[in-house]
Amino acid sequence: MSTPQPSTALAKLRILDLSRVRAGPTCCRILGDFGADIIKIEAPPGVDPNEGMSGARDGSDMLNLHRNKRCLTLNMKESAGHEIFMRLVKNSDVVVEDFRPDVKERIGIDYKPLSAANPRIILASKDRRGGARFRISRQRGLPRRDSAADRGRAPISRLLNSGGAVIVACLLFFWG
Repeated sequence: MSTPQPSTALAKLRILDLSRVRAGPTCCRILGDFGADIIKIEAPPGVDPNEGMSGARDGSDMLNLHRNKRCLTLNMKESAGHEIFMRLVKNSDVVVEDFRPDVKERIGIDYKPLSAANPRIILASKDRRGGARFRISRQRGLPRRDSAADRGRAPISRLLNSGGAVIVACLLFFWG
């Protein structure tokens, strides 16, 4: 009996996962299942006031949510951590996060600085109140979408050309 081989369908994609609540980690896990290079970035112990919201770090649920991911601990509130993150952005395709908009702006990871570091970056955002944002640089040839009302419209057919149906399905799930 042969051993199943992991998928490499999305092997050319690098995704930075800053998400902490169920939808974001699940979206990234599925992308990782299809071969994307996922880098899970988390705060050091004691820095994030919401630490542990996904359960015990070594618990089965947490291990399942973050399978197929590499992990990096960065303090994004410090300049050294932010600098390392921005260097990662330069060589990445997607940033997935679920911070409140004011937090993103305060730590300098909203769309404007990310797209300045990498004009081709896709920012997939979902705040915990249900709002969704999907920002794509015009240099990618894709329109920007900012509101939940725009979900699932024009970007889908074009995303199929830049990442496959899997990324579309995961982003729709993430917007959910």
